[in-house]
Amino acid sequence: MEQRCSVRYRTRMPVFFKWAAQRGVMQEGRGVTCDISTRGLFIHSSTSIALGTRVDIEIEFPPLQKSHRGPRLLGVGQVVRVELESREPGFAVRTDSDLRQDMAPESAKATAMHKMGYGTKG
Repeated sequence: MEQRCSVRYRTRMPVFFKWAAQRGVMQEGRGVTCDISTRGLFIHSSTSIALGTRVDIEIEFPPLQKSHRGPRLLGVGQVVRVELESREPGFAVRTDSDLRQDMAPESAKATAMHKMGYGTKG
């Protein structure tokens, strides 16, 4: 039986994530969303994260104008499912609250993503 509280949308957007590994050492990774809702998402990534890990998420959407970065959604949540044996490995995150739009100035990661061509066409 379906237990999700919100509608999920299938979309492929670049995502950065970070988490505290053993002994509190911060780790970072990147991947691509598979589906997303206001309360969670599935991330395709070769980065391995343990079930139950707390993770910070930053999703960047394509820019509306080439000279600007795209809007970003931010969230914090917990890894609730890990799929290592599938064709596209990844993990599911249930967020603590609704994903929210970032209204702060452009972050260094978002700038780097844009320069690497994530979220842009061609």
